[in-house]
Amino acid sequence: HFEESSIEQQLNVISQTDIFIGVHGAGLTHVLFMKPNRCLVELATLLWESQHHFELMASINSINYRRCLITDGSPETSQTIFECVKSKIDRMCSLAPVQNDAQSIFTPLSRINGSISNSN
Repeated sequence: HFEESSIEQQLNVISQTDIFIGVHGAGLTHVLFMKPNRCLVELATLLWESQHHFELMASINSINYRRCLITDGSPETSQTIFECVKSKIDRMCSLAPVQNDAQSIFTPLSRINGSISNSN
């Protein structure tokens, strides 16, 4: 669990992170310590739809930002979230094949398209 790591360890990991995927919450403030031209995918419910502070934080560091809105609590939600995240990464990394293994997503940073705008 990331929260069990020291602040130093967390910042070390974040500074080396290429794509940061996380649920809307305080942990996403780590985006402030990412290197420019990396990617943040925020998972949020409709309750947080009007909140754009993580998008603004991402823009400070020239981080590519995308949001996946979770609109229901159905049994299919986890698959919907996975497909949404995969779709966002496909768009951010248009030249890189996105591979998934047991619902984990991998893509090489060297293939990220630099012409992405910071929009949903």
